[in-house]
Amino acid sequence: MSRTRTTAVAVLAVAALASGAFAPAMQHASLAPEGLPDRGPVLSEPIRRGELLLTDAAPIAPSVKTVDGDAGDWLGRPTRVGGTTRYDAGELLYSDFLFDAHGADDGADRARLQQFAELFYAESRAERIDQVLRTSGSQLGVPEPLGAPDEYGDVKGGLDVADLTEVRLASDGEDLQVLVSVANLTDASKLGVLLLADTGEGSHGDLGFGGLTTARFDRAMLASNGTVELSAFTPRPVVSAEDGETATLPYATATGVTGYANHLELTVDLDMVTTEDGMLDVAVVTGRVEDEGAFTPLNIAFRGNEPVEIYNDREQAFALLDDTVDSFSSGPVTVSDLTTGRTEDWTFGPGYYERSFTSRQDMSREGGRDGVNQPYGLYVPTSWEPGEVTPATYWMHYRGGKAHSGTVINPRLTTQLGEERGNLMFFPYGRHTSEWYVTESHQDVFEVIGDAEALFDVDETRRYISGYSMGGYATWLFTSLYPDMWAAGFAQSGAVTQGLWVGGGAEGDPFDPTFDQGWQEANDGDARAQLTYRAIENLRHVPIVIDHGTSDELAAIPQVERHAQKLTQLGYQHRFTRYLGYEHFTQAIVDEWADGAAYLDQFVLDPNPRQITYALVPALVHAVNTVDPAQGATFSFDPDGAYWVDDIEVREEGQRTPGDDTDPRPSLSAKGTVQATAHAIPAPGVVMAPDAGVFSPVNHSTPFLRTGLQEVVDPTGVTAPTLSNALTLGLTNVASVSIDVARTQLDPAKALTLTFTTDGATVVRLVGANAQGGAYRALLADGEVTVDGDDLLVTFGAGSHSYTASA
Repeated sequence: MSRTRTTAVAVLAVAALASGAFAPAMQHASLAPEGLPDRGPVLSEPIRRGELLLTDAAPIAPSVKTVDGDAGDWLGRPTRVGGTTRYDAGELLYSDFLFDAHGADDGADRARLQQFAELFYAESRAERIDQVLRTSGSQLGVPEPLGAPDEYGDVKGGLDVADLTEVRLASDGEDLQVLVSVANLTDASKLGVLLLADTGEGSHGDLGFGGLTTARFDRAMLASNGTVELSAFTPRPVVSAEDGETATLPYATATGVTGYANHLELTVDLDMVTTEDGMLDVAVVTGRVEDEGAFTPLNIAFRGNEPVEIYNDREQAFALLDDTVDSFSSGPVTVSDLTTGRTEDWTFGPGYYERSFTSRQDMSREGGRDGVNQPYGLYVPTSWEPGEVTPATYWMHYRGGKAHSGTVINPRLTTQLGEERGNLMFFPYGRHTSEWYVTESHQDVFEVIGDAEALFDVDETRRYISGYSMGGYATWLFTSLYPDMWAAGFAQSGAVTQGLWVGGGAEGDPFDPTFDQGWQEANDGDARAQLTYRAIENLRHVPIVIDHGTSDELAAIPQVERHAQKLTQLGYQHRFTRYLGYEHFTQAIVDEWADGAAYLDQFVLDPNPRQITYALVPALVHAVNTVDPAQGATFSFDPDGAYWVDDIEVREEGQRTPGDDTDPRPSLSAKGTVQATAHAIPAPGVVMAPDAGVFSPVNHSTPFLRTGLQEVVDPTGVTAPTLSNALTLGLTNVASVSIDVARTQLDPAKALTLTFTTDGATVVRLVGANAQGGAYRALLADGEVTVDGDDLLVTFGAGSHSYTASA
């Protein structure tokens, strides 16, 4: 069955169920039986937006501003959290949502809501059904009233001109100063900024701009390209000149477009926009100035009340459809707060947020959703306390998903992986929605990690990764390449390569991933090179819980079976749960994740394990750096070791196309593997036992088949491995490798033994060994050991080599 047909069937089934179950919605305020839990399979209370917690801090003297379109003289630090406002250095800073400059609804979404979807919103637990149905429109083209676009606004091209990132208000006591920043802008003449003010006097009505009317604001002006135009009901200021001076207007504006710095500054005499008692209440709207001079409103500031949506523009789109922005404003602002430098500290309250960061320019372009400003989702559990070291789970979206898809479509995902576990949750976007977390979307993930962990004290020993479908591939990819970053992983209906591998292979090795059969490419990928099967040895200390449907038609289950079988052969901990009859989207529709979440919580990362296996696969690393990159962007991801093993270099990479020097891709069969044991590091004695069952636990509602392995620790300690001051390395196709000896717990004050086995010429760098001295320095008596600064280099050929020294 095709993807479109299968998903349409699933969506129609949910819609039919919903329509039957909620038919009385129009007559009853609530359809749910008393005592029904807030969240359950299919029906689940939506995740709500959080609120920042603000506290006054010491004032910071405001800066002097010049109206030149340059934001360099504005000092305030924005939260970069969508829909939030705070004071800093006398500036009132509003941070907007990204990718929401879609303007007015064309009426179809309003009609759909009133005529079809309202039955879902009559019972809040059913709201997510409408989100599932809407997504079927953007993902698969299912027509309305079932499907619908992710955005509520219907004006095209707004992201290239008027996508608000910030609005700032300041004052020097005489003027109101306004800074408006947008994400993308290549033509300064196209940006218009509408400023509205409520002074408590004067008339209202048709603004004369963009068809908007107002029953609230009595001052309105449109700033664009160095000009300011007043609405018909805004009193014209009296302008006079004295002693031969040039008459000046009580307002001025300038637009600055420099690279990705896109700003419009506007200054207005306070008397034009404040009440008699010096209060300020303004609204700001950005829009496009059309060729004929008309103004098309696209993005409204001060929208802290938007419900959590894919693009957070529902209230905005409906307001603009009604030709009004009266429900959005800064609220009352005391001018003296601006002039005296009012400043607020801020932190997160519980709930869901959109956070943005500034990405690399070389992999961005100024247009659409590809600019340097990129979003991610952020969930703060109610148990979180500022300054507290907290576990975190990173969730990667499915192919076609966006930053907020996981929370909007699957609220129970956020609840069960975040709230109920006390985990912070972060939801990277991975730009282009279908980049499979390589090249620029690989970089996006690391930039999200950097930004998120600068905001929060994340427990690096309890950092988890999870994802659905394409996000399941990300789970396999990031745990295989960077195993020392993650305590455990949770792959949900996940692929194992960019596309499809059915798990077949060559004669004599049915699981040979280099064979030409059984591959399907996706999104200009390289399915054979991107297969994570070759690097699965790296998961020795990263348990993976795999949830998969037995009837999955997109991420076919044989490929996941092969991965699970390999984990079993290696003797690694894992849990493989097959949900009977589930196709690719069933798990997302059912929205149950507690079983996998509970599995994750068993594990804490050991940064210095006794035994390490790391396989470096050049073809996979090359693909991560080169598959479908943004034009002009190059990447240098270099996963070449983990824990205390680093800098692995493969001796022979070979060529993907032998004899063709124009093909830079390494051979698919090339791999360099390090098996390392630091015998001085203690470890418990464990045996591997089956992790199996054919029943539904309390935390899941449908039957499944489970296989896997779990470690059982010997409580007596009798089987614990023997401790000794020794290091053992087994090296296959490795030209060189570095060992951080301080992390191996080897004691240079005692006699030590190093045993290295290799299949060819190899150099082992003992990082810091020469600086530690003692028995390490005594190794220099062996001709194969030399000094390189603080390190020692051991150079040897094929075979087994043993080095023994005493302090």
